[in-house]
Amino acid sequence: RYEVPLLRPEDIVFGISNSGSASRTREAITLARATGNLTVGITGSLKGPLAQLTDIVLYRPVSAPLEIDASIRRVYLNMVEY
Repeated sequence: RYEVPLLRPEDIVFGISNSGSASRTREAITLARATGNLTVGITGSLKGPLAQLTDIVLYRPVSAPLEIDASIRRVYLNMVEY
């Protein structure tokens, strides 16, 4: 699906997935690792596949802060995710 030859050895590949389970993200990271590129995962799950596949993991929690009223918590989470 992806064009590996577009990657140069000095390129860094970022994968972003809340759960870490997005198949296209995992596929892109796997291809980048196979060509020797540095990979960085940004995910809300340290136990998800993306965290296991990448060289560097940037963890960002996916739960809304308790200070946010329950009536707008879903809106907050959607804004953070996208």
